[in-house]
Amino acid sequence: MKTPLYILGLLKRHGPQHGYQIRKNIAERVADFAYIKLPTIYYHLEQMEKKGLVSSTKSREGNRPERWVYDLTSAGEKELQKILRSFSGKEYRAEFDLDAVFFFLDFLPGRSQIIEALETQRSDLRALLANLAKHRREVSSHMSGKARSIALLLFSHHEKHYRAECSWLDEAILVLAEA
Repeated sequence: MKTPLYILGLLKRHGPQHGYQIRKNIAERVADFAYIKLPTIYYHLEQMEKKGLVSSTKSREGNRPERWVYDLTSAGEKELQKILRSFSGKEYRAEFDLDAVFFFLDFLPGRSQIIEALETQRSDLRALLANLAKHRREVSSHMSGKARSIALLLFSHHEKHYRAECSWLDEAILVLAEA
């Protein structure tokens, strides 16, 4: 559901775009907040066009090859509103793949491999936090008003989750090292 939400939202925010522009916007504007496999964007565009949520027309700029340009339809606008409203009141259930590993940790003969993997994950998260902070500074310097406040709120949400995960990894590594 999130890929169609981002595609519909980007079409609403930026108007008609060809697939590459949508991919670029997702990579540049959304990647900090959502993992979206860029090749699937075309699949979703095709499915949304079949449902009448987007329309497409061929367009040519200069000597470039023709490209399909996608636009939001009135049905797409209604679907965007429906998706946005569907998130309110949903039960929040955090699910972490690593919890399954810990649930069955007693099946591992040693702890050194898992500790090493946790240390790597913690290091990766710290690097991600540094990149997120850098991107937050870059993005917020070009924005103002309500859009800037919302962007900073999104960055804050993810930074807090990553920091909490780093803290938990510190604790897990310590407990496993002592066990």
